[in-house]
Parts: sequence; structure tokens; C-alpha cells
Amino acid sequence: MAFDGQELGQSRSLRTDRGANNEQFLIILDHRITEIARSVIEATLNSVASFENDSSLELRRQLSLIKAKEYISVREASLLLSCSDSHVRKLIRMARTRKTSNPIPFVDLHGVTVLPLEALLSWANPTSPAEGLR
Repeated sequence: MAFDGQELGQSRSLRTDRGANNEQFLIILDHRITEIARSVIEATLNSVASFENDSSLELRRQLSLIKAKEYISVREASLLLSCSDSHVRKLIRMARTRKTSNPIPFVDLHGVTVLPLEALLSWANPTSPAEGLR
């Protein structure tokens, strides 16, 4: 079957229309992918910001409760000093055995070790640079 000039023109026109439709489809698809990516990034950033706000609020609440006490536990001291419980226990052990020149202040209440808050804060914030070098 032979094509005449009119059929050939229609065939080219049809290919041009398909090409234009494909190009429009790709543009629409590209915009939609951009919108989806933007919403995913925004949702992720919002959830991270929300988590950070929640955890920082919780930390502030805990620190406020700790600072309202006269004596604090080893766990509370580690939170206040930003170190591990085991490090605070090591500091207490060194103070008990007098193996440090700047012992951490603590009180042994018949087997329960607590730390006086004011003395601990003074100990943690030396007044002169020489005290911090011990």
C-alpha cells in the first residue's frame, strides 16, 4: 500500500503532536516531582525541628528540676555536668580514696551517695584559671 502526500503529512503531524504531548507530559512530570521532593524535605525538616524542640524542652525541664534541689543524685549530676554516670562515680571514688587534689563534693548518706548542688556547681566552675588546671 502506497502513501500519498496527504497521508504522509498527516503521519508527520501525528508524530509532531505526539512529540509535543510527550514534552508537555515531561514538563508536568518534572514539576510534580519537584513539588513532591519539596514537600518531603519540608516535612522532614519540620519533624527534625519538632524533635529538637521537644528534646531541648525536656532537657531544660530536667535541669530546672535538678537545680531546685539541695542534694542531687549521681545521674542528675552527670546530666548537669554533661558526662556519664560512670565518670561521676569515678570522680567520687577518687575523692573517697583521696587520689585527687580537687575532689568532687559528695555526701554518703549511709550507703547512698548524693552531691550537694551548690558545692558541686562551685567545684565545676573554678574561680581562677589555676583551679581549672588541677
